[in-house]
Amino acid sequence: MSADATAAGLVVPVVSRQDLAEDLKRLYESPREHHLFAYYGTGSEDAVDLPNAARVTVVPVRSELELRMKLPLLDDDARVAFLVPFKGEVPLDLQARFALNGRVRRIRADARLRRIFGVKDLDDEVHGSALAQYLLDQGAPTMAVRENVSRLTPAGMWDAYFQHTWRVTWAGDPTAAAALGWAVRDGHGPAFAKAMAEGLGAAAREEWLGYLEVRLPALGRTLWETWERGEAEKLLTYGMVLEPFAETFAAAADEADAGGSGGNGTNSATLTKPEVTWTRMTLKAEFGVEDPASAFRLAARLARATDGALRYASTRDSERDTAWLRTLLAAADAIAADPALAHGVSQSRRLPRAWAKRLDTLGAALESAAKSASAAQKRGPDASRSGLEAADVEAVHRALRGLEEHHAYLHAKGVVQRAEMAARLVAWLAARPELERLGGLTPSSDAEALARWYADEGGYVDRARRYARGPAVDALGRGAQAVVAVADGAREELDRRFAEGLAAWLEAGKRSTQLVPIESALDSVAVPFLQANEEHRLLVLLMDGMAWAQAVELLESLGEQGSAWGPLAWHRLKSGRLGEGFYPSVIASQPTLTNVSRAAFFAGKPIDDGKLPPTDLDVRRFRDHKGIGKFFEGADTPTLLLRSDGHTPGGSASEAALNLVADPNARVVGIVINAIDSSLKGDAQQVQRWDVKAFRSLEDLLTKARDARRSILLASDHGHVPSDRLTSMPRSTDGGARWRQWGGPSDELAEGEILLRGKHVWTPKGAEGVVLLTDDAKRYGGSATAGEHGGATLAEVVAPCVLIGASVNADEAEGPDAATRVMGAHAPSWWLFDVRDKVRPSSVPPPPVDKSKKKRGAKAPEGQLSLVGVVPPEPPPPAAAQTAPADDALRAVRALGQSEEFRARAKGEDEAKLLRAVDFLIAQNGAARAAAFASALGELPFRVGGVVSRMQGVLNVDGYAVLRFDRQNDQVYLDRNKLNELFEVNV
Repeated sequence: MSADATAAGLVVPVVSRQDLAEDLKRLYESPREHHLFAYYGTGSEDAVDLPNAARVTVVPVRSELELRMKLPLLDDDARVAFLVPFKGEVPLDLQARFALNGRVRRIRADARLRRIFGVKDLDDEVHGSALAQYLLDQGAPTMAVRENVSRLTPAGMWDAYFQHTWRVTWAGDPTAAAALGWAVRDGHGPAFAKAMAEGLGAAAREEWLGYLEVRLPALGRTLWETWERGEAEKLLTYGMVLEPFAETFAAAADEADAGGSGGNGTNSATLTKPEVTWTRMTLKAEFGVEDPASAFRLAARLARATDGALRYASTRDSERDTAWLRTLLAAADAIAADPALAHGVSQSRRLPRAWAKRLDTLGAALESAAKSASAAQKRGPDASRSGLEAADVEAVHRALRGLEEHHAYLHAKGVVQRAEMAARLVAWLAARPELERLGGLTPSSDAEALARWYADEGGYVDRARRYARGPAVDALGRGAQAVVAVADGAREELDRRFAEGLAAWLEAGKRSTQLVPIESALDSVAVPFLQANEEHRLLVLLMDGMAWAQAVELLESLGEQGSAWGPLAWHRLKSGRLGEGFYPSVIASQPTLTNVSRAAFFAGKPIDDGKLPPTDLDVRRFRDHKGIGKFFEGADTPTLLLRSDGHTPGGSASEAALNLVADPNARVVGIVINAIDSSLKGDAQQVQRWDVKAFRSLEDLLTKARDARRSILLASDHGHVPSDRLTSMPRSTDGGARWRQWGGPSDELAEGEILLRGKHVWTPKGAEGVVLLTDDAKRYGGSATAGEHGGATLAEVVAPCVLIGASVNADEAEGPDAATRVMGAHAPSWWLFDVRDKVRPSSVPPPPVDKSKKKRGAKAPEGQLSLVGVVPPEPPPPAAAQTAPADDALRAVRALGQSEEFRARAKGEDEAKLLRAVDFLIAQNGAARAAAFASALGELPFRVGGVVSRMQGVLNVDGYAVLRFDRQNDQVYLDRNKLNELFEVNV
């Protein structure tokens, strides 16, 4: 704007080069005699190149005098567009030199706006917009509205302006979360405030604030003013504090409105809550919100927008985001320390103090459960199950779910793992399924029952004990340690009974249909599998020293791979089942030493007494194994690679090992991995996770085996006990850390020792027997290693031996070879917090059924069989009398199984699996993580989507979402109310 124009009180528009170019182009569409033009407006000196008139110079002037001074000479054929601060015509004596007889042209505002925003039409409201006047005054450049928009609206104008000038991407269609998230990350607020401080800018800013008040009621103006001050992070910080109170503030706003000005003088219980009073005063002091009702609406809107705002504000730099969020959380947590907020802030899903409170709640629930279980344990082992009720497990599980709802759950992996494992131990202590199997008719019955239980479930118990153990410096630590102490006592008793039964089994000549001696493992598992189909190929992968606690962790990890591996259905077929367990109960040699037990495994026969046999002879023992040798012809023999040949010095799989696994002509090959056994010699301070990545060679071996369509016998020669509880005791005779030679009749046994002797026990030369430790609390000597083996505990004696295969297709069919169908690893029901069949259930009535609803879908064909056989009557018979693996009782879904509608829709599907899925989800209150759902059904986790999809075809009647899978959150949901209504049942 010119100084003269300003003095005269005129507002002269800024004319842009684009505006001039368009108008001059139209003028030069016709021949012209004069090439001087006058335009009302101001701007900068410039030049416009036109396709039909060469170059036109742009010359702004501030007055008539300056116009005369800058006119070109009469003989100069210059093309000039003068920007003049007056309207009408140029002075009379100059009109003959100007085009259009000296008339001053005005570029219409609507034409300029259409050009700026690239549209054909304008809404009427745009003409009177303060923003439009501001942009015209500023000579704004092109700022096109969104694609495919031909008509400019006020919202579109604001959207284009903010996006072009201030990098705002949400202005045209604002949401509270987007606006707040942008504001806390954008630092241009003070610059905007300065640019729009006066004149048309101030009017445009006020117009924008009014627009925000309509589109973002309660939040818009405060948010924008806070951003202008550069304090938007403070607003988000308070949003974090107020999140748990959103509904309270919404109610307070309504009550304040109903009670008049701020609701003062009312007797509203909501308005007198300490958090409500605190919020009203705080928002007034911090953000200048005077009206209480407005403050409550702001608080409610802010609380609801916080979660989305944080997602909106996140960048792709996780390290930067983490540091930024940590700073905000610290500030919010300090504010939340105010006693007025104590009642509800513990419900926050974000604040650190709420996380600490949830941990304390879980710790208290664990400690309470431990006291109940401990009291029962003192009454004797047979009373252990009566110590805990379903309510104890539910309280712990509910507190654990409270952790899952907090955002810290995804990051506090160590704490969460300890919490989960302690909670699972509570579920085991409540269920104690192994107690039903004890007390058989023969002296070895306990060994048979407990070995089977340990292969199916005991590894999970010991895995949970290991990860739940830790310091007791806070509520969670005290609770977890209390549970672990009770579990330790229960496991010691089980180990003692197993050791006594083991001695009887050995004295009886190892006669049992339930137990597989280590020397018979290859003949009992590998040979029948190879004989069943000439296409079967096998890699015998011996993981030296692997106990079931590591095996279940590794199996879980294998199932989560991109090319998932899992146990073969062979173990569940009549032709492949050994005993009544899910997996074979393989018993290591005694003592449980590598030199003795591994040698027996590969040789297929017991090792003679005397000197410990060298392990390097295992190659020859495997080569000479009679059962395995049957699958080779001529000079070909089975090949076994030990550490020196099967691995590089760095621990990766050697080329020889990978070629051996890939060899299509070798029906069976063997490789030994020593990682677990070697780790036992390390420092006890190291924490080892036994997943796939813990073994440098394993992923490559798995890939080669998958490509060669080779199944794997995942086996161990013996297990071990960790050093977690080991204390030193004196050893009176030679031996190892967990065993010693027996010195004869005068050699009295100490508590926790058992004597094993006879031809089925390896004995050093000159000794009459060996003495083994029967619990995981003692070692001979004081070596501080990470673990030991040689004793008679379940962890050392029951060796994993599982056939596994690769699954690459989530929806793969059963196929002609049912033996190689890949299953999910078995997990006990208590591991999934389902203990309904083991303890007294809570009295939670099922939702009512609306009997007025008509049946949907086809009726079941006449003569269709009832599912009573699938859903057995209560209670189930003792596990020892069943054939394992037996289905759960499924009593909660008996009615569904007998529903005509269900039976008709489920025709051709696996009805038992459908019922098992419904039963499991009911036990989980209608929601479960995909991995847990897969485990409950014996499926691999990556198949959950396909499994749910097939089940939806039965359960989701008329499009109602009874069952659904949320892939984003990795959760499976069951709507129990819809299930009852659609199938007219009461589950």
